[in-house]
Amino acid sequence: MAPRACAAWHAVGHRLILRNRSSLQKKQTGRTRDPATIAAMRVINRTAVTVVGAKPYLDWTRQNDADSNKGALTVERAKTYGSAFLLPELELEEDIQEWVEENAGWLFEFQLAAWTDDESTWPESRDLKTFREWFRIDVHSVVVDVGDDEIEGEEL
Repeated sequence: MAPRACAAWHAVGHRLILRNRSSLQKKQTGRTRDPATIAAMRVINRTAVTVVGAKPYLDWTRQNDADSNKGALTVERAKTYGSAFLLPELELEEDIQEWVEENAGWLFEFQLAAWTDDESTWPESRDLKTFREWFRIDVHSVVVDVGDDEIEGEEL
């Protein structure tokens, strides 16, 4: 399999930062992983898009209790966890940007609903501009399945 690039697209500036595949193999120690371990992993034919909350989203979560925290004393979250969406393999930056722009509305609402179903607390403006302010989008063109079991899922 030919090396493929891993890209991170940041909504601010609409630019791709490319890293080569060998950089994915390095651990924090800087050593390259054992090739036998890498061979056991499966590179799957998907592009992953992750959506992670930026400062406005974090501020909103701090002002609104998560449904699971209603009435409970909780420690303020320092960082939210994002969501990953697996798309068909997309080769061009423009195709990825187009997908994000076309789906920004439901991606925005998906992230809000993951925190609380109380839509009265959701921001009124959920347009593309606000989405870009509230969330960071990262694109990963190399998606590796390291699990040795079958992937399970449920319909949304």
